[in-house]
Amino acid sequence: CWLEGDGAAGMDNYGGLVIRPAEFSDSTFLWRLAMLPDVRAMSTRSEVFSFAQHDQWFRGKLTDGLNRIWIMEVEGIPVGQVRYGRVSGELGSRFRSAEVAISISPTERGRGYARELLLTTEPWARDWLYVSVLIALVLRQNYASRRLFRSAGYFYAGMETRMNKVHARYEKGEISVP
Repeated sequence: CWLEGDGAAGMDNYGGLVIRPAEFSDSTFLWRLAMLPDVRAMSTRSEVFSFAQHDQWFRGKLTDGLNRIWIMEVEGIPVGQVRYGRVSGELGSRFRSAEVAISISPTERGRGYARELLLTTEPWARDWLYVSVLIALVLRQNYASRRLFRSAGYFYAGMETRMNKVHARYEKGEISVP
C-alpha cells in the first residue's frame, strides 16, 4: 500500500493501493457511495439526502478539525473511505475518543480493502485527533462490519440505541488518565 499525506512515510506500492487524505474533489464519490441502497440500509441515518446537503456536510467535516477522512484508491480509482470523528469522553471536556465509519464500493468488497484501510489509518487518526479510543457503532444486523471490527482488534462493548436503531458497540484502545 502506498501511503500519502498526513506525515505517513511511503511504503512499497502493493497492488496499486493508495490511501490518502480526502479532498474537496472527493465529494461526488463519497455522496454516490453514501447513496447506495445497501449503504443507506446499514447507516444510522437511512434517509436519502441531496448532493447539496452532502457537499455542505462534507466541506464542514474537512475543515472543522474534529474529523479526518481518508480515501482508498486502487489503480487511481477511489474504492472506499474511512472517517473518524472526535466525541467528548467521560473525562470532562477533553476529546478522548473518535467514532469510525467506513464504506467500500460494492464491486471491491470482499478483497480485504476495508480492513487494510481501517488498520492503516487508525494510528493517523489517533495522532491527528488526539484520541486514545476508537469506537464503531454498527447496526446489529450488519454482520460484515461486525466481523471487520472484530478482526481489526475491536472488542464488543455491548448494544446501544441511537436514532431508534440498535447498534453493536465496538471499541479499541485505552483511555490514559494524566
